[in-house]
Amino acid sequence: MGDLLTPTFLLILLFSTIRLATPLIFAALGGMFSERAGVINIALEGLMLAGAFTAAVVTYELSNPYLGLLRDGGWGLCCFDLCGRGYQV
Repeated sequence: MGDLLTPTFLLILLFSTIRLATPLIFAALGGMFSERAGVINIALEGLMLAGAFTAAVVTYELSNPYLGLLRDGGWGLCCFDLCGRGYQV
């Protein structure tokens, strides 16, 4: 167990945690700003998941990652427009 907790491993673990947590941090910041503006949206992670799934399917079907990226943003915007509108305080 002592061989596992080397300074190199801990540094790699720290950087990996920051890298993987970045999308959730951005979603939390967006939720904070929308709360401050008076709009309550608790489905931010779900919108991210729907967009990522759509991007993966479009990229696989069309073999073009750029179209998948465009559809990801479009689908996220469409889901927000359908589900997120009307929850103003």
